[in-house]
Amino acid sequence: MKYSLKAFLLIVLPLISFAQGKKVVPLEKETGLVKVNGKPQFFIERRNAVAWEADYAVEGLQREQIAYFKLQKGYHYSTNIHNHDQVQYYTLTFTHSGAHADIRDFMNSTTIIQSLANMLVKEKLVQNGKINEEQEKRFIDANRGFSTTIYGDSTQKELADNTKSEYDTLTGAITMREGFIYYNQQSIGTYQKTDIDTDLVLVQVYAPNRQKVAEVTHAAGDKEWVIITVVDQDRKILNYDADKPLETLFMYLLKKKYL
Repeated sequence: MKYSLKAFLLIVLPLISFAQGKKVVPLEKETGLVKVNGKPQFFIERRNAVAWEADYAVEGLQREQIAYFKLQKGYHYSTNIHNHDQVQYYTLTFTHSGAHADIRDFMNSTTIIQSLANMLVKEKLVQNGKINEEQEKRFIDANRGFSTTIYGDSTQKELADNTKSEYDTLTGAITMREGFIYYNQQSIGTYQKTDIDTDLVLVQVYAPNRQKVAEVTHAAGDKEWVIITVVDQDRKILNYDADKPLETLFMYLLKKKYL
């Protein structure tokens, strides 16, 4: 009994201390309004709710969307590509820039909306109803996220050429089935395609060893993919083939030896 009590205290006391030290920002249940020092800062609105699962739109004081917190469902793969477990996490995407980062800690939270409000205030991401771009950049960097538009000099980025000569040495076919990528019927990786909103598509590409290879975005109406390769954190532009968009994308990654 003595040892049981000791074990209990070792587990519970740190949790109590953590709870006492955690700052909870004011959040109006009915409107989703978040205040800091009594001053309105932003709104959070629940979207696409199915049972307990939902996405969350972060809105400015005029109710314009400034960020989106989307529930993602993916897989963890073993070295055998057919053995996998489903995982869930959130992606926070900033509307004005398209920059985004995966947030996994929230899956253990019982109040996602309150945890989101706490995080946005703690990281000083929203100030006076607007995204603070400097704090956004720090947040993206700290969470190993990806920025596709506003950071760095885009004129120094590589323009990927997807003409016929780019693939002369690869004569096989790229096919996809149930999230798996195949070259000549041999599995070379996996992917997850997500509609961030009505105007932005995110494709996350993984090697057979579960390592993320690239995060790729395409905005509605654009004629190109924006590719961020994980291993070198490089940004590339690839012409968007409307007839075979994913096949062209995966062939490029294979040709460049990312897959």
